[in-house]
Amino acid sequence: MDIGSLAYMAPELFRMWVTPQADIYALGVVLHQLLTGKRPFDAPDQASLMYKILNGDREPLTSFRPDLPENLNTLLDKMLARSLEDRFANWPSVLSALSTHSSKALQAKSSAAERPAEAELYDQLRQLPLLATLNDAQLWELLRISHWRKITAGTVLMREGDNAISCYLLLKGEARVLQKGKLIALLEAGTLFGELAFAEETPSPRAATVATASNGTIGKWPYSKLHSASPGLQSKMLQIFFRLAAERLKQSDERYLRLYRQYAQTEDAGS
Repeated sequence: MDIGSLAYMAPELFRMWVTPQADIYALGVVLHQLLTGKRPFDAPDQASLMYKILNGDREPLTSFRPDLPENLNTLLDKMLARSLEDRFANWPSVLSALSTHSSKALQAKSSAAERPAEAELYDQLRQLPLLATLNDAQLWELLRISHWRKITAGTVLMREGDNAISCYLLLKGEARVLQKGKLIALLEAGTLFGELAFAEETPSPRAATVATASNGTIGKWPYSKLHSASPGLQSKMLQIFFRLAAERLKQSDERYLRLYRQYAQTEDAGS
């Protein structure tokens, strides 16, 4: 038996007790994986995994996804309960609990109109080539430490001279980059910006102002949250930041080279 299939086995199956409730437990594992990108219990070998399933403590869903309602964690607790008395007794009781949760989720949805849905954000971020090197768990972690909002045209995202404490991702819409009031660049959807100061011991003041040119969606990552992220996510984000810096440096070199050639041609024509 491989570790993958073992991870979906209910605790009583290790004692050779075959029950209909074992399928409810397995569905709970699948639901946990769909919501977080991780199984409730994981280990490098079968013996360690069996021990965790029989004795380990499961982290609450909100430790992976703070946006999820507490009653969904309660539902999952009941699906993954070790004791058969504490687990859902049958499928009708599972369906009833899911229906109750769905109605509560719809009621809460209207209060979160300014923030895009988490699942929608995940799907959109997963499609960005910029974040292609992140695995599912790292992408969920990145979402957990971010702040997202829908914005209108003319919103100032960062101001020239302000302290640099966050980086941003323009997921939808367009933005203008202004320096001393003059337009120096346009940002398109999918652009990450404000990340250069992340690697500085004392972040420099912002060199430019960024304001939206249209309605859109913006994400913000405080440097403090990135510094306290998992080592795997920190490593991937640093690679992304360095790659962006290298690409921008290359573009800057090409721009200066074009200007130099234009200047040289002008000099030749005048001589």
